[in-house]
Amino acid sequence: MSSVFKDIARQDAKARRRLAVSAPIYRRLNDRLASLLRTHRPRVIAAYHAIGREIVLDLPLLSHYGTLVLPRSMPGRRVLSFFPPQGPLSPDDAGVPAPPADGPGLHPDLILVPLLAFDNAGYRLGYGKGYYDASLAALRHTAPLTAVGVAAAGQHMDRVPTEPWDERLDGIITEHHFTLTVATSPDHTGASR
Repeated sequence: MSSVFKDIARQDAKARRRLAVSAPIYRRLNDRLASLLRTHRPRVIAAYHAIGREIVLDLPLLSHYGTLVLPRSMPGRRVLSFFPPQGPLSPDDAGVPAPPADGPGLHPDLILVPLLAFDNAGYRLGYGKGYYDASLAALRHTAPLTAVGVAAAGQHMDRVPTEPWDERLDGIITEHHFTLTVATSPDHTGASR
């Protein structure tokens, strides 16, 4: 699907997200996320620092369930590196607040992924820079990893436009529920990925 369709979908998704996201939704979603983490107990949790109208994560709460890391984009690299949020955050190469790149990055076994929109097949619509798609693809080749999209239920789309390099999420968490996506479900072209 061409990037023109994705650009149109992004504009629609941004408008819908503005209507769907609110402080009560943040609270309900963080409560649901804590419940999920109590059950699954990941060792290293990659969260994110919300920008724009992304779902705001309760980072101190998340740190009770595993080692918390945040992404940092590095100059000339598309794959994100993950570091504990020790010390003040500063803009990374993409302009997003990130922890200092002190020492080797950690490999998360759970990544909480921000998004503009999602569908039932586990595809997400991001901002179009490809950081999370490249990172998920690279990290999945090195160790087991679970990627969970974080969204308000109102960010759901019937079908997210996809490209061959788009990585599928393993699950979606909203203020209403946590849903695992089916890895063997057909992609949007009818072939299995």
